[in-house]
Amino acid sequence: MKISHFTDFLPDETVYSVACRYFDRMQFRSYSIVSQHLFGGQTNGVVTDLPSSLEHLIQALPPYHRYTADIIIDQHTLFPLYAPFLSFERSSILRHRMKAGSPAVHWIAGITTSKVSRVQWLRYCPACVDYDRLTYGECYWHRVHQVPGVLVCPIHEIMLEDSSVNMAHGYNVAQFCSAECSVNTLPQHRVPAHLCAILVQIARNAKWLLEQPVSIDQGYVRQLYLSLLAERGLVATRGRVRYAKLKKVALDYYPADLLEKLECGIQSKENWLANWTVIRHPLHHLLFIQLLCETTQEFFTKPHPTSAPFGNGPWPCLNPLCSHFQERVITSYTLRHSPLNRPIATFACLCGFKYSRSGPDIDDEASFRIGAISQYGDVWDQQLTTYWLDPKIPTSQIACLMHVSTKTVQRQAARLGLPFAPDIPRRGKRPKIHQDSINEQRDTYRALWEETRKSLSDAEVKKTVKAPSQAYYWLWEHDREWLKEHYTSGGLSLRNEQLLQSRIQMLRNHYSQVDADLAKAVMETAEEIRARSDFPIRITRQLLVVQLSNNLLKKSNAFNILPLTSHALEKAIETSPAFIWRKLQWTVRSCLEEQIVPPYHVFLRRARTDDATSAHPFLRQLGQIAYHSLCTGTLLSNQMPEGSVEVEKRGLSGNENGRSVTYNSLAAACTGKQLMLSNVIVRPMRQEYDLVPILLLTTAAVVNGAQNNGAVARWGYQNPELLRWFGLPEDKFPAKSTLRKIYAKVDIDSFESILETWLHETFPLQQNKAIEVKVDTGSTYVPGLRLLRSYQYIASEVVAKLR
Repeated sequence: MKISHFTDFLPDETVYSVACRYFDRMQFRSYSIVSQHLFGGQTNGVVTDLPSSLEHLIQALPPYHRYTADIIIDQHTLFPLYAPFLSFERSSILRHRMKAGSPAVHWIAGITTSKVSRVQWLRYCPACVDYDRLTYGECYWHRVHQVPGVLVCPIHEIMLEDSSVNMAHGYNVAQFCSAECSVNTLPQHRVPAHLCAILVQIARNAKWLLEQPVSIDQGYVRQLYLSLLAERGLVATRGRVRYAKLKKVALDYYPADLLEKLECGIQSKENWLANWTVIRHPLHHLLFIQLLCETTQEFFTKPHPTSAPFGNGPWPCLNPLCSHFQERVITSYTLRHSPLNRPIATFACLCGFKYSRSGPDIDDEASFRIGAISQYGDVWDQQLTTYWLDPKIPTSQIACLMHVSTKTVQRQAARLGLPFAPDIPRRGKRPKIHQDSINEQRDTYRALWEETRKSLSDAEVKKTVKAPSQAYYWLWEHDREWLKEHYTSGGLSLRNEQLLQSRIQMLRNHYSQVDADLAKAVMETAEEIRARSDFPIRITRQLLVVQLSNNLLKKSNAFNILPLTSHALEKAIETSPAFIWRKLQWTVRSCLEEQIVPPYHVFLRRARTDDATSAHPFLRQLGQIAYHSLCTGTLLSNQMPEGSVEVEKRGLSGNENGRSVTYNSLAAACTGKQLMLSNVIVRPMRQEYDLVPILLLTTAAVVNGAQNNGAVARWGYQNPELLRWFGLPEDKFPAKSTLRKIYAKVDIDSFESILETWLHETFPLQQNKAIEVKVDTGSTYVPGLRLLRSYQYIASEVVAKLR
């Protein structure tokens, strides 16, 4: 629908603000009219940061307007603040979702799990209000004032004031309150002197980012961070960030109380600064950028890192025993990337010396740095052998001559098979090296392979074994000559089930104690997660594996050889009802600590369970129990109410009412189908009744003779047990007016198509045709009336098969 008049966007005005001014200008009686005109009835546009349904807004504007959805997104939303810190793909999805009517924009932006709250009260600058009224005749909501963490006006450098408009849950509240009607003229408040420079710079950085949309990928931002951290000496030689030093630098720059006020504290063990590689919230990025280089303009306009992170070469040989030591004789290198996306190069010289280091190179001196040595080469090995076999030279002196530590000299001597004491004086005891572990396993793998060769012929092995064998490939890598001697007719693609089972059993015996320790660690880790005081995190298998940080659990066959650990994981992970109950526990405890009793819907949103508790009666009951506990001032117990076990066994799968549904029933046929009219706005969280139970009630009533809304409602009141069986809430049976409103939203054609198919399949002997409805059905047609009247003589059979 085209609207005849629309106010132009003012500079830096939010979409919500222009909708408010449109409401004031047109003098509508209801907020829903504006929501319907501008956003198609969707309340997702009624937010100040990332509104959606913007394509609908563009289509509704009067002809010859100059706006596009992209212009509005870039100039009148907070999208430019989020985009630089998302990947190109995620940024593109977020833009698309904002154009459409998607409710998931904040999840795509990655801030739904952040501890930084969205702006609760719309904010304004008193000086900006005076300027706007003088320039435009009215004031409006500025988007930079609504950025989380921006507490001062970047133009006038005074504190922002809270208005009377509460937007804590704006995405569910379709109210349009303009700044002109909500802002009171207040005296201006100066910024505290000790915080002035920091807060003003945060506001200016946010303003610059909003006005200068940056097209940049998330990976490049991380490279810039690493480069700036390295410049400040916060990166160790091997590329690891010195977190303790970084934390000290941050606390020296930002007062701890200010970080707590911004909900960005770094005193806890798990905080945004400790996990800087995965931070998503723009405020965290603004704080990090300001810490490293003061302004966003400097950060994003600095020259890009070179595409060759280690320069153009050639690169020096760093073997101190080579004749061309520190001469640039290496012409190429191999490149890989670390988990932090840092480039790592491996350089190899003709002398055999091979080393690697992380980049990118900040200056020319970085090319003479060794990160790790992977191979010393023939020149180095020969010199070590000469020194080692001379008993007059002590080991410590050999270490100085070879430019390494004493332990390195001993390990390399053991690798070369050189003699130790008492065969040669002054050499000490031989250390254990990696090759020793290989030698210890060699006999085991040889025995397993020999056993396989005895039980199966070559032809049987080649015929039955298709996948690679772990033992075969171990021998191929570490004992190839022996393998070729004892197996010459096969290829590399061999695997024997017997060999695999033997290997698994051997590993089980070897890892029995490790398994017990890991199982205990799993349970202890789960208890630690439950005991945390912050908002609960769901205990999943992946979370526990990550928390344990055990490389053994990352192996593909880990849980085959660790049965106790596998059982402990299954026992420790949380089901959906258990996690919801724990979130309700936390919410009750936090509300009691703050001495507040919020409204029920606010309580559920605070517990982040509103969607779940609206979908399942049992979960809805959990929410009611928790809220009653809060109202009475008592904490929730750790044990869920009785009945939770049955719900968990059923898994709350698919069925919207949590009750059992027969696979060939009408309820099953309707579940998951689109039965609402596409142009009708449905708010599931506000619905008192689910659609499928209402349609089951309607079908049962009509087949028993009901012909209009009132008759359906009366039949429902006369059969309360059946209504409960259909899944309707107890003592809340729908009235005539309620049924009329619901029927107006039903896609009658879709439902009757499903109903007709179900009737013919379930009652094949009744070949009855639809009867034209000639009776007075009231103001709204009752769904299924023309089909069900011919089945009234088998009404009891129809009702019995509805669910």
